[in-house]
Amino acid sequence: MPAPLEEKESRLAPRSLVVRRRPMSSPGKAPAVQTARASQFAKPREQRPESSEEVPECLREASPQPKRSRGGSWLLPLGLGMLCALLLALAGSVVVTWSSTFMDDVRYGYPRTTHVDHIVGHELDPRVPTHFTAQI
Repeated sequence: MPAPLEEKESRLAPRSLVVRRRPMSSPGKAPAVQTARASQFAKPREQRPESSEEVPECLREASPQPKRSRGGSWLLPLGLGMLCALLLALAGSVVVTWSSTFMDDVRYGYPRTTHVDHIVGHELDPRVPTHFTAQI
């Protein structure tokens, strides 16, 4: 059964969609950071006690080298891969073209020639055909 009109709420959106925010303390001023930063919780590194004994140079540990980041850019392998793909496509095209020409040479011979006889009126007698040879 529907509710009477007097009990209905005059809202455009349900209550769950309304966003509630606290008003700023002073207009135009950003609020201060209220949480502690991670750097405030860092503990100081412990210092190793230095020994008073002299250690021979051959037994001394080499000073640790700073680690180099091997991350690099991901664009370098991508670019090299694209270059290799382009070179492979060009080489494949050259091989396919060469092989098709070679197979035509084997099948039809080289140079390709054709011989045709037609009556065109070059001879003195109009019934004698002229011999044409075309070379490709």
